[in-house]
Amino acid sequence: MKKALAILLSVVFVFSLCACGKSAASSDTQTHADSASGTSPETTVEYDLSGTETTEENTTFGTDVIVIGKNGKIEFRNCTFKGNLINRGGEGAVCVLSSCNFEGDAHLIIDSELKEATMDTVLPKFINLGDSVNVECTNAGSALTIRQSDLIFNGETYKFSDCDRYVDGEGNELDRSSADECSYHICGVWWENGEKVAVHLGVTD
Repeated sequence: MKKALAILLSVVFVFSLCACGKSAASSDTQTHADSASGTSPETTVEYDLSGTETTEENTTFGTDVIVIGKNGKIEFRNCTFKGNLINRGGEGAVCVLSSCNFEGDAHLIIDSELKEATMDTVLPKFINLGDSVNVECTNAGSALTIRQSDLIFNGETYKFSDCDRYVDGEGNELDRSSADECSYHICGVWWENGEKVAVHLGVTD
């Protein structure tokens, strides 16, 4: 289980890494934001993260944004979403949100084909560094946020104070007296040998 926790947390701090300078590849359905207005057209925008790291800043997305691919990261900074942000990526597909807003019923969706996972699987995930956002996860995935914000995960609201356990970045379990050392909390779900595994953890820096 300790190894599983370490894998789950392995990209908790990915948002602190510098971007490698490569942009997410465009698909035939991707429409780029207008550089002058900072607003995307009313069509679906798609990013392929496969092996890349990229950043999108100061953009208003008028409809759904879809992320695909594996082992990559995209960071949205100061963006507004009028549609859903959908992570359809596989293992290691990470979406980071910094100072982003979601209007109306817009929310986060993890809709990966990945469901059955093992201790060595790096789940697709959202890292939200702002206010509470609703996260819907249809198969395997996880979501992390700062301790001050609630995690709304699959219709349930999780407060930092409700964490099942507290761990450091290596997956080492901490006692409850160490809860003040944690800056984040994370919810994750996957299926292993046909059985659902769900966790809610407090995490240190």
